[in-house]
Amino acid sequence: MILLPSDSYYIKRMKDKGRAVFTKKDILPGTICGDYLGKIINARKEQENEKKYGLYSFTNTTNTGCRQLDSFIWPNLELLGAHLINHSCSANCAVYPYKGHILYFTRRKIFKGEELTVDYLVTIPEKCENLKDYICFCHSPVCRGTMFASKEVDEKYIQWCKKVEGKYYNKMKVDYGEWLVPLKKYPRLIGDYSIYDLYGNLNEQAEKYQDESIPALVEVRKRIRETGRCLYFEKLGVYIYGVMRNFILQAPKTL
Repeated sequence: MILLPSDSYYIKRMKDKGRAVFTKKDILPGTICGDYLGKIINARKEQENEKKYGLYSFTNTTNTGCRQLDSFIWPNLELLGAHLINHSCSANCAVYPYKGHILYFTRRKIFKGEELTVDYLVTIPEKCENLKDYICFCHSPVCRGTMFASKEVDEKYIQWCKKVEGKYYNKMKVDYGEWLVPLKKYPRLIGDYSIYDLYGNLNEQAEKYQDESIPALVEVRKRIRETGRCLYFEKLGVYIYGVMRNFILQAPKTL
């Protein structure tokens, strides 16, 4: 389910990616853009659907335990939903667990014409016969080449989900075979969390600053989030692309 106003986005078919969601106007950081709704299925059914439709389902991180891989959300393919938001290793949207639902929200300001993307953070399975199906085509400077997340990143996200979900963690929202339905009310905005990496838009001019030293990490995140841009500190000759795992990523201005 896409939660943006209908006049603020459009669907476009992309090479290698299939359909994708693009914006018609600027969008504020923290905006809820989707709720990943669908039918709750088990791992066997998920594998059958993936082979049949060539589409990934979402690991249900809140129904039967974060990253317990026997519970998946299979979207209604006849509807325009959050499942159309593609993967990127430098995603401008993120996943937020909320009251048994998987919400997508904008990590930073989104510019008109941008594709909405999210890092799928796919858990590395013990056995996988179709690794080629998890190749990443985002081509960003931080592209991992795969949709899989490292075990370290995965474990940190699991622990964070437990903390954020609270009483909703590890609780069944609906039974297998049933459909998740929209919430009666959604958060107005979602704040910034350090668990999420954050990157400026490389297609927009960098925001210029006259600071005589690099600001604290929290301030760097704040500026990227609010402007949606990379940061350029003219007096220092330093160009900042983003923040990854709480480290500032510096890059040449010509990037």
